[in-house]
Amino acid sequence: TVANHILHIGYRRVALLGERNRERIPRAAGFVDALRAGGITIPPELDIPVYLDEKSGYFAMEQFLERGTPLPEVIYCLNDEIALGVMSALGQRGIRVPQEVAVIGCDDVSVSRYVDPPLTTVALPKFEQGMLSVIQLLRQASGMPAENIVLNAKLVIRESCGYRLRQSGRRSVQREKAESGQKNGD
Repeated sequence: TVANHILHIGYRRVALLGERNRERIPRAAGFVDALRAGGITIPPELDIPVYLDEKSGYFAMEQFLERGTPLPEVIYCLNDEIALGVMSALGQRGIRVPQEVAVIGCDDVSVSRYVDPPLTTVALPKFEQGMLSVIQLLRQASGMPAENIVLNAKLVIRESCGYRLRQSGRRSVQREKAESGQKNGD
């Protein structure tokens, strides 16, 4: 999951941008719960409700930056459109993704792989979602109750999450420690 990836990278200061209707957007509740299980709580100033579109992501990030609140280490957006708006606002302020703040989206829209840096995102099984939606409607139309179905999503790791940057940084630090240990041991 996204939360597990964030925990694995080692981010501690996490922001969440997206709609807050937990029944309509269960991924928000699942994300918050998974972070909490990993010992991270999103502070109120980093839990930012926005509409699920690029323009809202852009303006929410602009307002956040204007308040002067310290940047989080990573921003998880409940869809890629919000993430694209966030990245645009950050870029216009000269804030580099992922060097200064990582950004992760959800939905794997086609443009997400072509932005700079390419957006880390969650690919949802859209075909299966469509099929199951039709089946659910048919069940309800015939008087049967709807089922609660959970589909598996896939994390698509690209540059914007900072994973590769952090890994190469860790290797550099490990290499420096090893080299200094060799020099000190001589």
